[in-house]
Amino acid sequence: MTGRESCLSATSTSFDHKSHCLSPLLHCKSIVSERPDPRRECGTRSCKDIAMPQTKVALLSDYGDLDTLSIDTVDLPPPGPGQVRVRVAGAAVNPVDIKTRKGLLRDWFNLAFPAQLGNDLAGVVEAVGEGVAKLQIGDRVAGLVDPAQGGAYAERANVYEAALVKVPDNLDLIDAAAAPTGALTGTQLIERAIRPKPGDRILVTGASGSTGRAAVFAALDAGAIVFAGVRASGVTAVADLPVASVVVLEDQSSLETMGLLDAIADTIGGETTEGLFMYVKPEGKVVSIAVPGPNPPIGSTQSYSPYVVTFDGERLERFFTDLDRLGRVMPVARRLPLEDVREAHRLMEVGGLNGKIVLVPEAH
Repeated sequence: MTGRESCLSATSTSFDHKSHCLSPLLHCKSIVSERPDPRRECGTRSCKDIAMPQTKVALLSDYGDLDTLSIDTVDLPPPGPGQVRVRVAGAAVNPVDIKTRKGLLRDWFNLAFPAQLGNDLAGVVEAVGEGVAKLQIGDRVAGLVDPAQGGAYAERANVYEAALVKVPDNLDLIDAAAAPTGALTGTQLIERAIRPKPGDRILVTGASGSTGRAAVFAALDAGAIVFAGVRASGVTAVADLPVASVVVLEDQSSLETMGLLDAIADTIGGETTEGLFMYVKPEGKVVSIAVPGPNPPIGSTQSYSPYVVTFDGERLERFFTDLDRLGRVMPVARRLPLEDVREAHRLMEVGGLNGKIVLVPEAH
């Protein structure tokens, strides 16, 4: 599968609406900003009598700088077939949102303006549409918004049931919004792409981010010897991880302490990762979810492949269960009101957060 085809395809056959894509690999020409018809009725489990609430949203007026983002109020149609309406507790800001806002992904899809951004959210179900079988009003959920139905930067959103999982009662619902994209990407990078054996020596680059942290958890669960690769500014952010050691990616002496690696699970790409091939066994592997990914050095013998993540609700639900059961944490760097969406994007562009920014609507 090529980068241009890196669409999210659900394991559930009921979830193929508009070829929903998972950030940070949001590359789908098939996505269009179509809004459901507000006159639609929902059938026997009818939502035709459900009020069409006015919902505060963050809108993007055009591709460009921070001033293209603003707050407005829109009418949210009833949830359609297979959808639930979620009262949003938190919506994560992902790097792909910044790239989308700037128009850097126009080669793969075009937005229809005004547009809503955001994939990851968590909240409470407050209405259900026709055909919804597993979720009920009042359920605490987290998952991914179909971009064609409006993004996650909102007080409320209509979300396909197949793209949501239940969140354990003990987990903070706002913090849960930080997990879906990173959890799925990091776990699949290890479990489906690298597939380490017990005792394999694995370096996870970008371990201070949500994707890297999820990859560390998955590699530890597989019995690997794990090294958390971070920049110097991220060392304290991974101090809680029970890894073999933390290595500073720009420090050669730190890297040399690892010995030869069986594999690198890469989340950062570029020249930094290109310089790490020398630490991998000749028959080892490097797998990257980064965009752009690394270019293997000339003469390198290690296998290299990019990885495209797919939606897996069962695995996401298990990830949340493990967070609760094992006391694991997906760090949130900042919680900001929805109205501060420009500041959230500014902070993301500056970088060095070592955790997600989560937008918190007043409705919660």
